[in-house]
Amino acid sequence: MASANITNDTNYDETCPLLCTSNVEAQIAEKPKPTPLPKGQLAVLCTVRIVDPIAFTQLFPYVNEFMNDLHLTDDPSKIGFYSGLVVGHIACNGVTTILIDKPGEHLCYISVVFHLSVG
Repeated sequence: MASANITNDTNYDETCPLLCTSNVEAQIAEKPKPTPLPKGQLAVLCTVRIVDPIAFTQLFPYVNEFMNDLHLTDDPSKIGFYSGLVVGHIACNGVTTILIDKPGEHLCYISVVFHLSVG
């Protein structure tokens, strides 16, 4: 077996750098650029979050009139009870959809259908 004659005049120990020192600029880690905030997308999300409660509160004046038009009861004092049931089911529906946020969760859809059918 022939052994290769390698003449090595460099002393390799724990103080020797592993990379060649000729490319020092490449060894210095560059500071990553900060990513800018998506201001347009955040503005759209904030607008939707503001409009949703406003749309929910705009429902209240019309629920009593709708319950009266459905003729659910002959006693006008019970219309508020049925209106409360409808608004309560809508609120429960909103909470259910917030709590169950896993994609493909069938319980969320079943709950939505239940609250809409009862309401």
